[in-house]
Amino acid sequence: MSGCLLRLSYWCDLAREYAPAHDAMVHTRDTAEASFRDDLSDFDLFHDVASLNDFLGDWLRTADLFGIVAANDHETAARLYRVAERHLVRCGRYRDCAPFLDVPKRLALAAECFYYMSLKLDQERQSEHDPPPKVAGTLYANNVATLIALLVINDRPAEAKAAHDEAIQVCGDADVKTIIDAALLGHFPDPI
Repeated sequence: MSGCLLRLSYWCDLAREYAPAHDAMVHTRDTAEASFRDDLSDFDLFHDVASLNDFLGDWLRTADLFGIVAANDHETAARLYRVAERHLVRCGRYRDCAPFLDVPKRLALAAECFYYMSLKLDQERQSEHDPPPKVAGTLYANNVATLIALLVINDRPAEAKAAHDEAIQVCGDADVKTIIDAALLGHFPDPI
């Protein structure tokens, strides 16, 4: 966990127990959101707002903010989409995801970043006595299953099936296959 996320995690723990810390978190989120509204192309500010909303459980707020960007600037919204997707899914705004589902690019990035790189890290962390954790498969399955479920719900079944088949070729693990198979029925994986 990066230092910034670790500090945010500590702040969130404190905010659960201490009302002034919670109030400060809400104020910080509101200030960051106001700054973002002044520059709807600032990825870092959007990411900050989304992260704070994650910890506050206010996914709708991020989804609404993304909706403002998407209505005005598709190119900028496409850059912000990877941060916004989990918020849109949690709010049931599946149709808002459709214009940003670049299937070939998403599958390639998922394989490279979520599977192969994580698999390498899993193997490097493995000791002689402990089996490697299944982080790579879990991250990959979550990412690809979300894509597949979104394709199904957005009436793109042929693309969903092709993505499913490609994902199984990348990672044939039984647990991953179960998650990816469920996505073909429009079921989303549990959030990580």
